[in-house]
Amino acid sequence: MNIPALHVLHVLPDPTAPAATAIAEPPATPPSPTAVPAARLTVPAVPGCSSVTNLAEQAVLGGILLAPTRLEPLLVDERLEARHFQHPDHRDIYQAMVELHDRDARIDDLTVIEHLQRTSRLDRIGGRVTVDALASAAPVAANVRDYARIVVEHATWRARLTVAQTMAQAAVDRDDPAWTAAEADLHRTDSDTGIGDADPDQLAHEAFDRLADQQPADVIALPWPILNRAVAGGLRRGHCTVLAAWTGQGKSWTCLQLLAHAAQQTHPSTNQPLQVRLYANEMSRDECVDRMLAQLTGISFTRIQERTLDAQQRKTLLDRLAQGLPFGITECHGWDADRIARHIRRHKWDLAAVDLLTRIPQRDVADVDHISRTLNIAALQADAHLILVSQLNQERAKQEIRPRPVLRDLRGSGSLGNDAANVLFLHREQERVAAADGSLTDLIETLPEGQMYFDKVRNGRTGGCQVFFTGARGIFEQEPRS
Repeated sequence: MNIPALHVLHVLPDPTAPAATAIAEPPATPPSPTAVPAARLTVPAVPGCSSVTNLAEQAVLGGILLAPTRLEPLLVDERLEARHFQHPDHRDIYQAMVELHDRDARIDDLTVIEHLQRTSRLDRIGGRVTVDALASAAPVAANVRDYARIVVEHATWRARLTVAQTMAQAAVDRDDPAWTAAEADLHRTDSDTGIGDADPDQLAHEAFDRLADQQPADVIALPWPILNRAVAGGLRRGHCTVLAAWTGQGKSWTCLQLLAHAAQQTHPSTNQPLQVRLYANEMSRDECVDRMLAQLTGISFTRIQERTLDAQQRKTLLDRLAQGLPFGITECHGWDADRIARHIRRHKWDLAAVDLLTRIPQRDVADVDHISRTLNIAALQADAHLILVSQLNQERAKQEIRPRPVLRDLRGSGSLGNDAANVLFLHREQERVAAADGSLTDLIETLPEGQMYFDKVRNGRTGGCQVFFTGARGIFEQEPRS
């Protein structure tokens, strides 16, 4: 790759660069297994790296100010993040640009300065003069992606340098666990570069590491055990699941129950709680929270909404709120698929749900295809699992008793079902309401009994279970309550 030459610019001092020191020589005679080395190992800084890095970072920021539309390719294609910037001032400025971008706000020197000031970061970077100087820092704005690659490459080598220091010290200390941990860190560092090529030896090495340690599979379990068996233990990262049902069947309740269950789980390697998010464009935030509280406390949703709570119920709600809620909500009314995808990529949730897919602005089948493709790619890039809550085509819904849905009932040209790894249907039985004399009326009642079933599973088998809907709490149980 030919990188255009950078103009000579004023280089900011790098407060993070380590001082160059010599690597300690190993002892002349091998130490005893219990000996603790007196010398600690340090690794020299890479000569000249800091000045070139600063120039490239300034060029990236200046290029974005001159051509704000170039930020999106940096985020998506180059995977440039604030952490890649070596100088803390540059990290703050780039992060401010990303935050403006996420809000669909205009990016220029004035809006960036205002945002930094409002978030108490302007004085920290040295004032507005630091931002004003960036507009002239990009030799050619069209080459901003090349400059971003320099920034990412230097960030990768800095990370490798840190790992190398840890590995060298582990070698001096003869510390096998520290060496193994450093090797894993090195693998993660190289994985962060976003390079997708792998030769056969690398593939075999990665598979060996993944399968030999007997760690639990990195899956997100569903609240219904039978469904977990259908998807080989749970939902997997980088995939999408379409959750669909006829109107009024309880798909939003199902989505909330699934998210709350996931938020109680931890990542198998870090033991940290899963990060879960709901993107809501149909219900308000307050309605989502009220539904969540009904599921968490067992208090009737109707009572919560009507505020007809007795003293004990009010105390129960307040006590539960004091513990916090299991996941956050992003209201995305009017957002298009690209904006939702950007937000997901930026935050890298473990599990996210979009409720409702059919409320994303769309005019025709081509728009539905674009929405499906965009969100499936976002799940892969963010290493997240994404739940897409969808209504069904209304053709067969015209029948008095709605039939059990199948894949062809999904909206669009079939892209939703084709792109998603899994398609999960919810279907509750219906019947006519009987009059006092026993005759059937024209009213149709949706019963609590129903089925939840996978009609498509990429890595598993189709199948489902009987469920029972407890309407007051909004909970689907695998077996009816006794």
